[in-house]
Amino acid sequence: MSPITLQINNERNTSCRLPEFWQGDGTVFKVEGNGCLKSEFDQYGDKETPGVVSEWQRQLLKFASVQDRLREWNPDVMKKIQKFSCMAIKALDIDAIRIDKATQVTLDALASWASNTRACAADVGKNNFFIPGEVTDGDSFGSLYM
Repeated sequence: MSPITLQINNERNTSCRLPEFWQGDGTVFKVEGNGCLKSEFDQYGDKETPGVVSEWQRQLLKFASVQDRLREWNPDVMKKIQKFSCMAIKALDIDAIRIDKATQVTLDALASWASNTRACAADVGKNNFFIPGEVTDGDSFGSLYM
């Protein structure tokens, strides 16, 4: 089995497209920018507490300087995250994975990951795999993640 590695690169990719971000009222927020780093990590800033920035920014920023921000909307990065989750299910015989700070993952990426993770679990007979998550910053925004 090949190792899972994540690449850091400080060069700018001006053709990079950011994913869809969502506002608390359920509308899509279009982010205009100058691309992103070619890295599988991308630092768009840091926030300390909920309510300080808008909902769409929560899906993009680091939280309280304790998490490196993976660009999970990048298909290569998502494949690695999905592979790691599947490896954990098979190696550790777990029945659930809790997502800490779920609203700091882009919505489409979280849906893709959850579907893949549940399919992997079903492959080993876990047909009721549980994925709870911490959702903060209001009922309207949180309902997007339900």
